[in-house]
Amino acid sequence: MNTSPLTLPAMRAVLRQGAALDRFSLLLLAAAIGLLGVAEAPPLMQLGYAISVLAGVVQRYWAFRVGLDADLLAASIAHLERCGGTEQEAAHQLDAAMHAIGLVAKLPPARDWASRCAGMRRLLRWQLASVVVQLLLVAAALALGIFR
Repeated sequence: MNTSPLTLPAMRAVLRQGAALDRFSLLLLAAAIGLLGVAEAPPLMQLGYAISVLAGVVQRYWAFRVGLDADLLAASIAHLERCGGTEQEAAHQLDAAMHAIGLVAKLPPARDWASRCAGMRRLLRWQLASVVVQLLLVAAALALGIFR
């Protein structure tokens, strides 16, 4: 991928938005857990809260992955700024480092930054989808309580 000098920093900035999603999700998770403890809520409402809690846990997983990618991308950018070299060399060194610390079992085939960025965006979309599911479930359960 022939990237502009701002492509990788722009991707890092996009990934950092996952932290705001994570904070919002934590609020929804706390609300769902609190509402789950309301004994007089109908079973369907309780089910909505319970599934929302599960979506919140799934969101935490995606938030971890997005945060890890943001940090690894920041490290790659810092390495390029410090040591120079090409983006492809930085990608190869990142793969070698992840293999050395056991995050990947074997060195993956070389990937360009376009495919890496596509993967990063996919993780962020999964995180966003988890938050949306979480929000919709809490809202639907609350609406059931209001309109019953």
